[in-house]
Amino acid sequence: MNYDQQKAMLPNFVVVQDEVIADFDDSFLLLPELIEKRYLNNSCIANIIRCHNLIGLVTRNPDKDAKSYEKNENLWKKIRFFAKDALDELIKEEEAS
Repeated sequence: MNYDQQKAMLPNFVVVQDEVIADFDDSFLLLPELIEKRYLNNSCIANIIRCHNLIGLVTRNPDKDAKSYEKNENLWKKIRFFAKDALDELIKEEEAS
């Protein structure tokens, strides 16, 4: 499902970027365990960390309203790019197994 389809599924009161950040932060806490179990290759790990760093840049903006997130659209595009690459790596790993 692409970004627009996912966004359309959420209720109107949901701030999409806040949901993405909260879900990613929760998932990022599991990264050390996934690395220790060797579930991820280095490329996937690097892309996940890149996403984490870029999300950090977006959230450092003290003006956290929806308009400030829109101003960071280029950062969000990069985040989606690296996230897609990480997922593609996971799919390749799964298919190779």
